Amino acid sequence: MLLHYAVFLVRIVLLVVLLTSSACAQTTTFSAKQGIIEKIWGFLRKPISTVTYSLANGTVGAEGQATLDLYIATDRMSPAGLQWELSYDAAVVDGLTVVAGPASLAAGKGVQCATLTPTSLRCIVSGINQTLIQNGVVATVTVQTVSTATAPSTIVVLANPVTASKKGTELTSAIAPGGGVVTFPVVLVDLTCPVTEIEPNEEVECTVSLSRITAIDTIVDVLYDDEFLSGTASVIVPADHDSVTVIVVGH
Repeated sequence: MLLHYAVFLVRIVLLVVLLTSSACAQTTTFSAKQGIIEKIWGFLRKPISTVTYSLANGTVGAEGQATLDLYIATDRMSPAGLQWELSYDAAVVDGLTVVAGPASLAAGKGVQCATLTPTSLRCIVSGINQTLIQNGVVATVTVQTVSTATAPSTIVVLANPVTASKKGTELTSAIAPGGGVVTFPVVLVDLTCPVTEIEPNEEVECTVSLSRITAIDTIVDVLYDDEFLSGTASVIVPADHDSVTVIVVGH
């Protein structure tokens, strides 16, 4: 009788152990599945990929041109196609030329632009492939300025970006603020005096002329090519002026 009772107890203990082990296995499996579900749900809950467009600033060079790089950046899904619009002030800018940047070329894409109005155009980055465009310079914009422009600066406006995914669906697009500013440098053009000769120790009021009107108070270095003349090495040209007077002394 005691033997049967002992066997019965052993069976109960084994049954409890088996049930406990089974419950642990189910709990472990459920926890693993729950972890996977949470990861998937967390990924799905992330914001839809946003591609941010940034247009750099530039300075007009000797040939009257400025170069502005157009960048894109995204922290999630890279695009397969891009579109944007550019507009400008015809009184200052004569026209824009757009070519593909390193990021577009690396993805096997090209840039094509079409005129929308006399002062705006629309450009697209596309190719006969589904290669994604990585973060970086997607296009370079060359700004040809009007030779007679007197404004200290102008803005090329970037607007209406459209971004396509690899599947052809639209991604969220944004534009970084503060870009597209084209600045004209202020340089010394001439130093003119009312007389052709300045006697030794004679002081003459002469005029320093600049290439354009200044937007802010600007320091200009004055060079005296004649060894018999001297004067102030640098002068401050007030804002909204394109000239200032200096005293030149003869030797």
